[in-house]
Amino acid sequence: MIAVLLTGNISAQTYQCDGNNVLSGVGFELGTPFYAYGDGWTTSTDYTCAWEDNNKLTIHLGTATQMDWQAQFSLMTGLHNTLTAGKTYFLSFDIETSTDLPRVYMKVQRKSLSSDDPEGYNNRYLEIPSLSLSAGKHTVSGIFSNINETTITEYDMVLFDFGGNPANTDITISNITICDGYSEKSDDYYLVWEDEFNDGKLDKSVWNTEVDGDGGGNNELQYYRDENVSVGVEPVSRENCLILTAKKEDFEGHTCTSGRLNTVGNMEFKYGKLEGRIKLPKTANGLWPAFWMLGGDISEVGWPQCGEVDIMEMGSYTGISYGAQEEYFGGTFHWGESWPQMSWGQEYTWGYSLQDDFHLFTLVWDENSFKMYLDQDKYPDTAPYVEMNISKINGTDEWQVAHYFHKPFYVVLNLAVGGNFPQISDINDITALNASNNYEAKMYIDYLKLYQKGAAGEEFYYNPVLTKVDNTTYSPFRVFCVAGVLSVTGDVEPAKMVLYNLAGQKVQEVKHTHSVNVSNLSSGIYILKIQTELGTEEVHKVIINN
Repeated sequence: MIAVLLTGNISAQTYQCDGNNVLSGVGFELGTPFYAYGDGWTTSTDYTCAWEDNNKLTIHLGTATQMDWQAQFSLMTGLHNTLTAGKTYFLSFDIETSTDLPRVYMKVQRKSLSSDDPEGYNNRYLEIPSLSLSAGKHTVSGIFSNINETTITEYDMVLFDFGGNPANTDITISNITICDGYSEKSDDYYLVWEDEFNDGKLDKSVWNTEVDGDGGGNNELQYYRDENVSVGVEPVSRENCLILTAKKEDFEGHTCTSGRLNTVGNMEFKYGKLEGRIKLPKTANGLWPAFWMLGGDISEVGWPQCGEVDIMEMGSYTGISYGAQEEYFGGTFHWGESWPQMSWGQEYTWGYSLQDDFHLFTLVWDENSFKMYLDQDKYPDTAPYVEMNISKINGTDEWQVAHYFHKPFYVVLNLAVGGNFPQISDINDITALNASNNYEAKMYIDYLKLYQKGAAGEEFYYNPVLTKVDNTTYSPFRVFCVAGVLSVTGDVEPAKMVLYNLAGQKVQEVKHTHSVNVSNLSSGIYILKIQTELGTEEVHKVIINN
């Protein structure tokens, strides 16, 4: 099947349904078809069409004509729903055609036309514009805004146009979806978690701020404090961001302070694509910003057995010695049974500054390798700046890299000052903190996003916000999928659990149990809503691998 992804005026991203299908449960009726001959429309019988099993529209187009838009077929919804003016909706349908279709058009509109609007343009609310499809199976989807100026409280028709003179063509349309919510989809990946820092405060259910002055094992100079981690606005772009601030100040026997935080125990994953859009401070000399990960079992096995993945580090002594502080960066891996550990990485003097604006750092991780990319949003065909093979273990050597990187990891962000990496141990040599910037520097994180494919071997653990009802606080549910069963653990029994696919269709519902049998479902991403007797509801994105 070929996926045809369209967008309106949003961006060049692709999207998926992440809400309710407003057509769910609708009993469609076939409207009056129109077929173009000569100079006008007719109800000629040189076609056949049917709405079969309440889930697919089958059409046979006969003789080709000279009309640009040849055939028009509608499904009457009989609904009285609301399509809000200016609101964006996700539209999708599957189509199979026996021949090439030069033009296909989908509209959602009222049936009735007025004398001052004979073409019905003011009655069209959502539109997938003209596209060309080759013979075969396709999924057509995209996001579109309600183009009418006022909120529509009823609509009657889902309409398909076919043009460009197709002849002797068989068409089947199914799985028609109009979804009132959507989320980003990246390539073959589905968005499973993100933090865009838009709420004005740090989400403490995800992020743990670190408070210590132990030097990070690298003789760093700073003392990490809560006060140096904040959420605010980057002044140039006006983006809402997570902000780590390094300051030259005396505190607890240290000559500077800064910020570091992690997601351990709250958001951990195995395999997927992790993106961080980050604006780095001027590091010259002495600042050491990093975007990295540690194995979630660090409290059990320690470092370096837990494994470490440094996606981005800047500020090294090598970059300083080259005079390339704004361009020199790299990625590194650490692993092993004990100190001194094994490590491998690559560093580059890039072709442009990475400290002038926001840049996108991407990690792609699967069962075979790690790959790290810079600015894929601007240069989608760029090669990875670091790539490491982590495929199957050969032999019994416990130091093999594959022993350490096939388990859940968590995210770490920090802005270190001095230490072994820049080889600066005196605060007076930290030239990046100076009078011109009031002796402080900031690292801005616009967003972090995690995507997965729903493939075998992937894992994702997310701890949502604690819920408090009637002065009783209970821990959120944790969801695991093993051997075709979704298992839910928590302090209370779920009153009801409902599982939806990404088209918003309910596929399973159970009551007063901690498990859901999903062995009959296709592998992929699903939405699980868990309700309790306390009147609370949690929503989890889950990955099913069958």
